[in-house]
Amino acid sequence: CKSGNIDIMPRKVKGFTLIELVMVMVIISVISITIGKIMFQGFKSFNTAQSGTEVDWQGYIAIARLVNDIHDMGDPSLITSMTSTQLTFTNMSSASVSYQLSGTNLLRNSIVLARGITGLAFTYLDKNGAVTATASNIRYVTMTLTVTDDNITSSLATMVGVRGVE
Repeated sequence: CKSGNIDIMPRKVKGFTLIELVMVMVIISVISITIGKIMFQGFKSFNTAQSGTEVDWQGYIAIARLVNDIHDMGDPSLITSMTSTQLTFTNMSSASVSYQLSGTNLLRNSIVLARGITGLAFTYLDKNGAVTATASNIRYVTMTLTVTDDNITSSLATMVGVRGVE
């Protein structure tokens, strides 16, 4: 209703009220926090899986190399040092091979073979499977390797037979 040039009824103003804007901001904040927590858990799971894979690879690489070298030993009487944490021998190519733990590094001939190794144990067995301290009687070597990275620990163990002996 107009009376002259003056509007008696106010026109409907288009736009948002302050309450509506605040509510939208609160809803967007809740959604953002929820998505952020989900993404954080996803990244954390990814990092844990990646650390687990690294632990496994460090262990598998070390065990595989140890197995190959022990197979190439040929004659167990060529072992020059055999303790529960160190093994030194001469292989079929007349090269000296030494394994030992230095801190958390597994060394092969003083070169780092694997990192994050927190435990290394050798056991030397004769042809009957009994523990022996005589190098010439060794027919099998058992190895236990413990690898740790980012609070993930993996233990690997294997037994390998020495080639070329009865």
